[in-house]
Amino acid sequence: MSWPPQWLTPVPQFDLDNGDGDTVIEFAEAFGIITKDSVAGPAGQPLVMRDWQKELIRHVFAGDGNGYRNRASLILVPRKNGKSALGSVFALYSLILGAKGAEVYSVAATKEQARIVFADAKRMVEASPELVQSLKFTATQLSCLSLEAFTEF
Repeated sequence: MSWPPQWLTPVPQFDLDNGDGDTVIEFAEAFGIITKDSVAGPAGQPLVMRDWQKELIRHVFAGDGNGYRNRASLILVPRKNGKSALGSVFALYSLILGAKGAEVYSVAATKEQARIVFADAKRMVEASPELVQSLKFTATQLSCLSLEAFTEF
């Protein structure tokens, strides 16, 4: 994939500079792992964000001085381009470093598809001693009790 995509809502440079995008990228590259053998590399290797993914993250997490510029983002990406890994990173970042009491939902056409993101997020947490100490799992929920935040799949 390349940047910019065919359709992209313009975001002022000020909002990109004042958002959390670079922090999310650092989080992704510090805690993200490849969860299954793929074109990105073998399972267990660190997640290395591609340039287009970094730009996407900067746009999604752009800030307007009063929080995030957008309350919702629609991201359409073709098959085998790391959507699940990206969704897992978004969920974990928002859960751990997002607003107190954050609620993060993974939605998809089927429950099985939504569980792919949950399974990826769970594997990323299990691979990090730091994250394991901060989060609690149930069959369908990941909780960060110190922040009263949760994500549900």
